[in-house]
Amino acid sequence: MAKEQQNWFLRHKIITGILAFLVLIIIIGTLSGNKEPTEINEVTTETEKSITTNYIIEVTGTNGLEFSGSIGGGANQKSVQGSIPATYEVSDWPAVAVIQKKEASGTLTVTMKKNDRVLNSQTTDADYGVVTVSSG
Repeated sequence: MAKEQQNWFLRHKIITGILAFLVLIIIIGTLSGNKEPTEINEVTTETEKSITTNYIIEVTGTNGLEFSGSIGGGANQKSVQGSIPATYEVSDWPAVAVIQKKEASGTLTVTMKKNDRVLNSQTTDADYGVVTVSSG
């Protein structure tokens, strides 16, 4: 039975990796002691123009490509889904985004910015590829 469970984890490395990463972020957020809730908002053009201390997460690549994933800061996570292009704002540290393509073809790029400065950017063109970016 243990061999079957081990084989499942080996066959599902991406899912296991995402779950382990999310658990780590939740633990870090819980230990950070922040008592205020995180705000996670889809960003409008007007919000993007203003200087902010929040983190901006841009999902770009093949126009119209559908994606899903998790975005958050501290201990607060939010499931997101949509199509490219999309932009989100996260107010707590560490800000994290784990985004997966819902399709085999196309390119997915996730960029994390703070005050128009790129902190982290990752791209995948793998079938149903996953991208992870963080602020710290």
